Amino acid sequence: MDSLIVETTNHCQLSCPFCVRDKLTRAKGVMTDEIFERAISEAVESKVTTIFPYYFGEPFLDKKIYERCQYILSKGLRVNLFTNLGIPIDENKISMLKGATGIVISYAPGADPEVRDRNIEILRREKFVIVMHVVDENALVVPANTIGRKYDIKVERFEKTNWHGVIHCPGPVKDGRCIRPLEELVILQDGTISLCCMDYDGEIQFGNIMNTSLEEAWKKAKPYRVLPKSKLPFCQKCNMAVLEDYPKWVQDLFHEDD
Repeated sequence: MDSLIVETTNHCQLSCPFCVRDKLTRAKGVMTDEIFERAISEAVESKVTTIFPYYFGEPFLDKKIYERCQYILSKGLRVNLFTNLGIPIDENKISMLKGATGIVISYAPGADPEVRDRNIEILRREKFVIVMHVVDENALVVPANTIGRKYDIKVERFEKTNWHGVIHCPGPVKDGRCIRPLEELVILQDGTISLCCMDYDGEIQFGNIMNTSLEEAWKKAKPYRVLPKSKLPFCQKCNMAVLEDYPKWVQDLFHEDD
């Protein structure tokens, strides 16, 4: 397990057309300090290298996100932060994020452009590495590219995900071993350990981080690493990339040995 998604909050101020937040049935909230610190402790114990302190929410709605990123960095872990940049950044605290591997802006059409642009200017002034991700649809790519050119930000397109078959997306669903369970686990804001970034409602659970170690959860998740999607009911309709799509040298990184 290389990375761990830690959902410090699942509150968000937007409702993006490519997101399925409106389908969440689990409770919304902000992760407690006890759960957060336990998650990071387990990450260190399990030799995780990178923490993604976000998931189904806007991280800057967590008032402690600056201190939490600083805490992660203090443990020798990398931080990758994804944000729609629609919430004003605290200029007095942004230096706490220094050392983060990067900040990824998820282009969100509903974000206040004045707030977003001001935030970009602050991040550039503080010399953060910034990348913008955008769903590969023309209505979204064009304005994202305009922002990218204005601020000299690299814009990366990615295919629209169908959230394990919940929404329609063009293109085939390939069978094979999914790349996501080979790399990550997710800790939801209430401490629930779930399968991957496509399991938005935490349907596949491996316990709670307060009474289950990441090592235990990783062992429970083994079927999702070794079996093709066609053998896993939850994954059968998901259009996430499979390992077989990658070059052999990448496939060789994921020999199952536990």
